[in-house]
Amino acid sequence: MGRSLICVLTVAVLASGQPRAETPPTAVRCPTPGERFTVLRGDLAPGRTCGSMILTTDASDSRLYLGGLYRHHSIARVAWREPMKAPFEVSLEWQLATPGRWTLELDGLGVVVLLGRDRLGFFVDDAQMMGTMFAELPGVGGPGRRAITLRRTLREIVVVVDGKEVGRKAVDEPAPGMIVVGLRGAPGHRSRALVRSFAVRALPLPP
Repeated sequence: MGRSLICVLTVAVLASGQPRAETPPTAVRCPTPGERFTVLRGDLAPGRTCGSMILTTDASDSRLYLGGLYRHHSIARVAWREPMKAPFEVSLEWQLATPGRWTLELDGLGVVVLLGRDRLGFFVDDAQMMGTMFAELPGVGGPGRRAITLRRTLREIVVVVDGKEVGRKAVDEPAPGMIVVGLRGAPGHRSRALVRSFAVRALPLPP
């Protein structure tokens, strides 16, 4: 009799519509910037949202000969930890967080792309950096958030800003290597840039 009563009570509780305790969903772990990048110069810190990071220059006064002039910058550089080979695509959202002049630097396996406030330059070797190699791009690199894509195929490199192609250059087929992202900021200052949604993906080989 006692056993029967226990069974009846158990069924009554299950049928009473009382909510059952649910297992909370497993939180998705957000990798830290240090797990994705190797810091070569300057500082790298997590941003406020998952996948964002803050790149800060080293407050140096580094002199670089570029475009026919000596230019002074503070510098930050980080390398994507996974070696890549062409073809591939790099995409990111870029926003300067401090005032002053700046240049985004992307090294796509031997081709350095420099995107400044209103200019774009491609540099394959030191000799090219001795001349004036910038194209004027009014408004492209101005203040505010910019969506930037660098597409590296076997024979060319393409730069897209906010969905618009702004530069294309024929290049030689590269050897595998590291992708480097950099900020050239105001000399003597710790310039900062916010990077969101950084992604690298391999592209299919042409038929």
